[in-house]
Amino acid sequence: MLASACDRRPAEYGVRDFSTDTLPDAFTVTVAGSLAIGVRSESFQMRPDKSLVLSTPAEMVIARGDGTARIESVNGGRLAVQPLGVTDSAADTTTVEGRVVMLEKPPEMRLVKLTAEKP
Repeated sequence: MLASACDRRPAEYGVRDFSTDTLPDAFTVTVAGSLAIGVRSESFQMRPDKSLVLSTPAEMVIARGDGTARIESVNGGRLAVQPLGVTDSAADTTTVEGRVVMLEKPPEMRLVKLTAEKP
């Protein structure tokens, strides 16, 4: 009975971050609002100001809340950001590329909106 109750977890939603180059790229994430995210990355590095630098490829999973996340390349390289669960056939239309990509999670909706702030 307990195993069947755990079986109905909703699928994770959020975004995947890639480098448009063949080499990994470092990026930072600045979160605003009540948005809480979980991060999976190849490597993490803490700066002296306590900000976190991540490396591509990475995933950001929305845990709760709403707000925005500013995803910015540290080295000025271009990042490719796409929603989790996107099929290969829809990747071209849902992936956003840029040096700075804004993620917006609207209130009471289970989706993310991506826009390139600096292409």
